[in-house]
Amino acid sequence: MRADSSDLEHLADVVMRDSVKHQLNASHCVALSTRPESDIDRIASKVAAAGITITALPQTNLFLQQRGISTEPARAITPVQRLRHNGVVVAAGADNLQDPFNLVGRGDPLEIASLLMVSTHVTALQATQMITSDAHLAVHGEASSLSINQPANFVATPAANIRESIAMGPPDRIVVYGGVVLDNQIRNRK
Repeated sequence: MRADSSDLEHLADVVMRDSVKHQLNASHCVALSTRPESDIDRIASKVAAAGITITALPQTNLFLQQRGISTEPARAITPVQRLRHNGVVVAAGADNLQDPFNLVGRGDPLEIASLLMVSTHVTALQATQMITSDAHLAVHGEASSLSINQPANFVATPAANIRESIAMGPPDRIVVYGGVVLDNQIRNRK
């Protein structure tokens, strides 16, 4: 990690200067977490104005950052709250699934939401937004929604509410994409 990295700010400047019309997304962005709040706010404002989305990758970053340091390490993750406060769309996901960079990565969105809540102090609703609608926006460049008579994309879990679904990470899930049930994972039936 290069704490003095200005890559994200430079990208935002280029996008605005050259009127880039492509959907751009920056991932990790952990160097921002080491910057003063005023720098984060300035950079976040530029990123938001440029329409760049950011994807936080908490599992890999928490696994990799500060390894080998014997004191209590600061765990680097992009400053989600400051970015969102400044109007940046921040999605969340996972990379490095069960490889040398993250030995336990499963790519489970509910696990990512849980890690976000613990490491960045977002609410259950905010974490859910980051792994669903904000992730869709970051990938597709347009918002998603559930609408009557429109194909739906969602995952249903047997939980009383969003927080419980994140906390329990139930293995029973129904995955619907484009209005079609892709998977019906019912494992806990007796």
